[in-house]
This record gives sequence, C-alpha cells and structure tokens, in this order.
Amino acid sequence: MTGMSAPRTLLLLLLLSLFSTLALTVSGCGSDLDGPSCASGKCDTGQGEFDLYQPGNRFGWGGEDEYLDEIQPILAKRCVACHGCTDSPCQLKLSSYEGLLRGSNTNNLFAPTVFAQDPSRLKDGRVVDDGIVDFAATEEEWRDSGYYPIVDPDPNNSLMTKLLTISREFRTQERDSELLTATHDLYTNTLEERTFECVGAQEVSQLSNADLATRAMPFGLEPLEPGDFETIVDWISRGAPGPSDGAQEVLLAPQNAQEIEEWEEFLNGRNGAELDLKRYLMARYLYEHMFFAHIRFEKSPGEFYEMVRSRTPTGKPIDEIVEEFIMDDPDDRVFYRFRKITAVMVRKTHTVWDLNASVMAHNDDLFLKGITEDGVLNYEVTEDPGYTHKLGDGARNPFRYFSQIPGRIRSQFMIENSKKLIESLVKADVCTGSTATYAIRDHFWVWFLKPSSDPSAISTDEVSEAFIGWNLNPFALHSILETHDEAAYQEDLEKQMRLLHPDGLGLDDIWLGSGANEDPNSWLTVLRHEKSATVEWGAVGGQPETGWLLSYTNFERLYYNLTVNFLYWQGALDQLETWTYFSNIRTEGEDLMLSLMPAEQREEVRNEWTAGFDTSALFDAIGSFKEGRILSLVPADDLDIDGQGETVRDSQVSFDGFPSFTKLAKKMDARRSFTPGYDDILNRSSVPGREIPEIASFTDFELGMDMLTGMTGDHARNLPNATVFRVSDGQGNRQFYTVISNRTYSSNDFAFGSSRARTCDDDYLSAHRGIVGSYPELFVDLPLSKASEFLKDVQNVKNVSVPGPGELNWLALANKYIVDGVVITRYSKDFWPFVDDMHDYLSDPSVSEQSEAAILDLSEYAWFAGNNRFEDCGPL
Repeated sequence: MTGMSAPRTLLLLLLLSLFSTLALTVSGCGSDLDGPSCASGKCDTGQGEFDLYQPGNRFGWGGEDEYLDEIQPILAKRCVACHGCTDSPCQLKLSSYEGLLRGSNTNNLFAPTVFAQDPSRLKDGRVVDDGIVDFAATEEEWRDSGYYPIVDPDPNNSLMTKLLTISREFRTQERDSELLTATHDLYTNTLEERTFECVGAQEVSQLSNADLATRAMPFGLEPLEPGDFETIVDWISRGAPGPSDGAQEVLLAPQNAQEIEEWEEFLNGRNGAELDLKRYLMARYLYEHMFFAHIRFEKSPGEFYEMVRSRTPTGKPIDEIVEEFIMDDPDDRVFYRFRKITAVMVRKTHTVWDLNASVMAHNDDLFLKGITEDGVLNYEVTEDPGYTHKLGDGARNPFRYFSQIPGRIRSQFMIENSKKLIESLVKADVCTGSTATYAIRDHFWVWFLKPSSDPSAISTDEVSEAFIGWNLNPFALHSILETHDEAAYQEDLEKQMRLLHPDGLGLDDIWLGSGANEDPNSWLTVLRHEKSATVEWGAVGGQPETGWLLSYTNFERLYYNLTVNFLYWQGALDQLETWTYFSNIRTEGEDLMLSLMPAEQREEVRNEWTAGFDTSALFDAIGSFKEGRILSLVPADDLDIDGQGETVRDSQVSFDGFPSFTKLAKKMDARRSFTPGYDDILNRSSVPGREIPEIASFTDFELGMDMLTGMTGDHARNLPNATVFRVSDGQGNRQFYTVISNRTYSSNDFAFGSSRARTCDDDYLSAHRGIVGSYPELFVDLPLSKASEFLKDVQNVKNVSVPGPGELNWLALANKYIVDGVVITRYSKDFWPFVDDMHDYLSDPSVSEQSEAAILDLSEYAWFAGNNRFEDCGPL
C-alpha cells in the first residue's frame, strides 16, 4: 500500500516517545529596469502617499493619532521584521498595538511538547466592547495568561527601553565582532528549530549591562536611528499610550462600507433574513477556504480585511465566534462578516484575495446557479449539515458536510484559486518549520485534473460515496494506528480512475481554464526555502525535481490537513500525524503525475525521484524509506475490477524515445498559448559549467546567472536558501534578483531523516527577477563592474576546509567580498539601507502589484563567517 507501513509507524511513535524532538510548524517579478524610485517604503501613487509601514490603510488611515502616525510605523520599519509572526521570539508581536500590549511570554510555542498547549492568538485574549477593543480589559486577560509587559514608564523596569538603549551604548565598531559571535549562537544550525532565551519580567531590573548587551535590539543589527530612538523612549516614558477609542473607530471604519455590506448580504442573505440553505452552505464553504486570507476590496484601496464568523448580522458590531478550529460548533446562528485588519502586513502571512463585483457574479454562477465549465449542475441543499465532531464519525471531513455541493463545483473553485490555497499551506498563521517542509521537495510543479476528468469530483452517488465514506480525519489517534482507512481511500480513487479512464489519462484531462480562458492557476511552481516555501505562477526556476498532479480530493485533503486542521500549539503526536498525512498526499500527487508516463517506465522515474537511502541496523525493519507501491501499476484484479485481469492503468501520452518529466512538460506547454516563465532566460542553460561572460549590462548579468543555474556543485551546496542580489549599473539604475538554493534528498518519506537523505552533489540553484520569498538570508550588493568576477568566484568555489593554490572555499570567498561591501553582514551599516531599498522596490507600482507588498522577515538572516549551515554536506 502507499504510505506508512505498520512497523514504520510504530518506530516513529517509539522515536517520538524516546526523543520528543519534533517541533513541527508548517511553516515579484518586475521589469528589467526599475521605474521611479520610492523613499522608505513610500510611493506617490496618485491616490495619496503609499506607506508600507502605515496601519489600517496604506494611503492614510483617516485621522491623527500619536501611536498610529508615529510609533507603529517605527516599529513596523525596524522591529516587525523579526516580531511579526507566531514564531516571534518570546511570542512578542509588534505589528499592532494589541501585540505590543500583550507583551512577551517565556514559553516557546515551538519547543517540542508531548501535549497540546493553550492557544495564544491575539484574538484569544481580545475583549471587545461595541466593536472597539477594550485595551485595559485585554491587557488584564493577557497578564492572567502569563504574559508580561515589555514597556514601563520607569526605564529601569522597561525591557524595551533597556534593550534599545543598550544597543546604542554598546554596539560600537570595536565590539561588533564580539557581539556578533555572542548574539548568533542561536543560529549556529538552521536545520534545527529555533529556540529563544527570553527575559522574564522579574529579571529586567536584575540584568547587568553586559547581560543585556548580548540581547540588544534590534537583535544583532544596527541600533535605531537617533530620532526614532528618542521618539520611542519618550513615548514609553509617558505610559506607551495606544490609539484612542476615537482613533480606533476611524481606523476600523471601511473606506467603502457599501461594498462590504453587499458582500455580507451575498453571503448571509439580506438583513440576515430567513435562512437560504444553499447560500448558507456556500458561505460556509467560502469561509473555510478564505479565513486565512487578507481580503482586498476593489473600492477600498490600501485596506485589507479578514472573513470571520459573527453572532451578529450586518449593521451591528462584529461579535466574533472564537474557537480553536474554524469549523467548531458555533452554538449560534452564524453570520459571515468582514473585519478590517489594522495591523501592518508581513510578507510571510500575507496572502491577498481580491473580492469585487465580477468575483461575486462568478461565485453566484458557480455555487448558486451551478454553472460550471462542463455545463449547468442543478442541485438543491435540503439540510444544514451541522457541526458533528465525534471521534471516528467523519469529524472535520469536508467531503461529508459539503457533500450537497457537487464535487465539480468545489473542484473548480479550488483550482481557480489554487495559488492562494497552496500558499496558505506554508503561510497563514504558521510561519516556519524545516521538519514540516521536508515532507515536500525543494522545487516542483503543480498541475490539476480538470473536474470532468476527475472521478473524485464527479457527483454521482456510486462515485462520491467512495470519498465521503472513509474517515479522513488526520487528528484522530486511530488514523495513524489504523491506516486501512487511508489505504482503502487510495484504492477506491484508483479504481474509479480506471473506470472513468479505461485507456489511461491524457493531457486533455489536465486543467487549462474555463472555456477559452487560460487560467494562470493551472500551472504553479513551488520553491522550498528550508523552513518556508513560495508559490509562483507558471513554470519558473528551471526544470524541477518532480511534479504533482492533484485530484480534487487530494487537493482538498492537503488544504484541510495543513491549513484548516493544523494548530501550531498542538502536541508532537498530532504534529507527527499531520506530517505523515502530508507525506502520503504528496506521494499521491507525484504518482498521479507519473501515471501520465508509460507504465513500464514509472518505477524507474519514481526511483529517480525517491532513490531511498541506506539504513543502519536500527532501521532495518522499515527498509530504505522509499514510497510504497504505485497504485496505477497494481493489477486490476487486486482492485476488484471485474474482467480486466492483470491489466494496469496505461497512459494516453506518447513519447519519442525514453519518457522524462522534461518531455512531459514540453508537451503540456505546447497545449497552451502561453506558460508564464517557461521560457525562463535565467534558468534555461542545459550545458553545465560554461564560463561566466564579461558583464557590462543587466542582460549580460542575466546571461551570467544562467551559467550558474545550469550546473550543480559546491556553490549550490553552500549558498543560503534565499540570496537577494541588488545589481547596479553606476548610473542610478538597479535591479533586484533572488537566487534560491534547491537542496536534494534521496528520500522525503521519514520525518527524522533529512540529514541522512541529503544528496549534496545534486543541489542546484534557480534564479528569479525581483524579490522571491519572505526570508532573505544573504544580501549581495553587486555593481556590474564586479559582477563577472563575483559570479566566477561563486561558480568555482570549492567545498574544502583548506583551499589550494588559486582556490577559494566558501569562507574565503565571503571574507573577500565582505571587505569591499559586496556581501552584507547583519552588523554592516549598509544592512538597514539595503532592507529599506528592498521595501521601496516592493512598494513601487511600476515593479509589482502594491497590494502584494509586505514587510520581509529578517530572522533567518544569520549568514556569517564560521557558520557552517549544512554540516551534513562535509567541510567548508
């Protein structure tokens, strides 16, 4: 069977109990030349001044307030880069006043724990009175929960004041190297989950200046500018006041209330009138697939909203129903509402979902009228499925409680919004996690079966029952101990696939779009950056390792497993179940892609994707960690398909010569009028090791970059996960590029096996215009005049401890270019100006969509001499 064998499962549980080591969190392209530059994240767009650091509305929140106008923008510019997500050190979030008011907690939510912890989302402690946050009552809630304040009018008791002050006093040039070593012990091995040493409230006044110096903020970076420092310290000395009630009221008010009301009435019916079951179920489905999003309304530029469940209808203040799971029983009539987000946006959680009149009309056609790409589906919703959550009773199974909505409708909706939904798997409320992301490859494509060709999306009683009858709940203990449910589901899907496609799948069965409209969501690229991942439209980054072909049920299970049903505060056993379930789904997607190739070659191609790795005697019972059998090669008799004997599922795709994933991709590309990124000039080299040319222009630089991405070697092994290049021509023009290092593994099938499975010699790079990812790890400030020499040095770097004559190892190369400022370290005075320029670039409307711009995370920027990032790959 595909997935985990019983011995392997038992061994994983044994390892869990012995070591308790799993701390799991599933966690832009521009023009060739820039347009008008911006300053400090601000641009004049014609609507007003765009400000990336402005809360509430990026074109001005609509009033005057000290905290909103002066304090929050400083925190956003210099502090949110590390304190903006759920994995923020000491749980301190500074992207809003609520986060600052909550303060810190010494408990590390991401440390390994056997049992679940209490949730600590900001909304879990929020006290709301008539729609406005009661900050005094909210603060009391957080103090009762073990959080301590970081600000105090007395500078001796104010942690923020002390750490900002000590940064200015101690971070002199003479102490830089000493402080660098002391403050970066945290980052010496980025393959392990991060832990933090948090200063408790009672310790603040007891710490010496020397103790505080190693904790100075911003952590390991240059201190705040004098003006910003004085503004913050003065504000703290006056009690650190937040926005007034009047400011909150203005801040929360929609720019265009009518548009919000129209959408709420579309979801709930006019004025919350008599319940329309079809509309009610549609609204629930949309909510469960949009709750994580930052929603942008067309008539409210610069603002973002979240979709919430409320006890109150439109026209009354939102009374949010706060539960651990978004599908928990609300015990009340649910009204789906849109609440304005007043925090500043951080890129690692920022997934934009556009709502406008055309989107409403399309959802009306799809869900209420049943108009799909295959014609009209007339259906009725006759009962409210309710919120039955009993262990083993199909708990949290969307195939059961959404079964009245035809599968073709649900499938089409998910494919049309696939980029946002797949982004949510690695963004949303969780932020980072190398163990979690190891369940996927570092670089792969995603395609989708079109609904009419997908047996799991066809809503006939005899077919759909196969997919709602099995318990697919990843959080029931027996789902990992009794794997027969998962195996039976997989066999049912394969059986129905053969009955629908007796001659096998062809390229015509893959989604391109509705009618003549090609859909950019039909071809996605996923790039893993060790602890996080990025989803891009089209085929970018060169030829990847593998690909997924997703059926509807595979996609829906993937989404519910990692976005809806995953809680980052759960215990390690729940997290291990999530990882196991995810690994199974990934294998299913890869095997469905393999089924487009001739049956006789599938096993060989699969072995290239997952070669397995040698195991010690301890692991002999569970083999070499290769995925299980390929179900498309299982004889028909074994699937109880009458009259087909030993046949397997064939393919309708023909190949000239030996089939390969590259040939398959070219055939798929030929069906489209345009595949974004497929003719990728930064990643198209097929001749490895060609010499870097002389570089005098941006075009030359891109040609030189193509020389790097066309080869494997030591350079790819040691380069950080995401390196941002700023290339300048000496005439005021600059262009940003991102280089992603793709790590390769012989197996992705064992949660604890990443270091054993590394195949370092096969690592490769992919290059991209613009700034890709949320976690830049190295900045390279490269004049065109030095570009050729630098790229040649990178191309020829050797992974040796002691370089020979004329050789450079990675440390020698770094030191060479740190001296002249090409490689920028954390403690360089050029660090913050470089960050500001990146945010300027992301904010520039001539480069990319401003709504997508958000603050980058710098917590992974730890690259410095002496840090061997990948020790399992041998010496530096």
